[in-house]
Amino acid sequence: MGLFSKAKAYWEEGKERQRLYDERRMHERERDSRRPSITSLRFVTLNPAIADSPNLVKLKVKDKKAKEMFLDCIRSGRASFAEVLAIDSTLIKIDEENTGFDSDYIKLIFRCYVKVADLNGTVYKEIVLSSREKQPVDWNRNIDWQKAENPDVVKVTDYPHVYILHYYLGDKPYYMLVDNAEFNNLALILGRVRFVTYYKNLTPLELDEDCCCWWN
Repeated sequence: MGLFSKAKAYWEEGKERQRLYDERRMHERERDSRRPSITSLRFVTLNPAIADSPNLVKLKVKDKKAKEMFLDCIRSGRASFAEVLAIDSTLIKIDEENTGFDSDYIKLIFRCYVKVADLNGTVYKEIVLSSREKQPVDWNRNIDWQKAENPDVVKVTDYPHVYILHYYLGDKPYYMLVDNAEFNNLALILGRVRFVTYYKNLTPLELDEDCCCWWN
């Protein structure tokens, strides 16, 4: 087989693999549409006294307005949480910025979105915006899409426990996925409670057409 023939064969193989992936992704999106929404989870009210913790009140952050709205939300009893399982995660490019003196140099900005199940193992439809720019190792199943089963119910002992915070900044609802350390010390995420980037606001609950999670 000549060089041209090999290149053509590789191109055709790649094209077929992409076709199969797109077909599987569409199938999984259709399955997701029948799963329950994260908004139906049973959320428990955060202790309002948390808002007056010295480590939160005294913490200096760039977005001071968002901090005060977040603490006011907790103080008023409108902030809540749900414990869930992180069954897979994916990085999504959410923005970009020009950096330095060279306007041609573009920095891509990513955030980690997480697929979750409740404590009974029931998988939910959305992927949830987390506090992270990178994927923690135990959130990423790293399963090949051709081998993933993506069942509607998972084994609860196989996945790490995390938390979804549900809160309001003013009248706008937000959902953020945090790990155990962040949940027990909200100072770790206080500077990121408003999902604003350079050019747009982020969607806390995402169904990105180009991204899929894979789990067993």
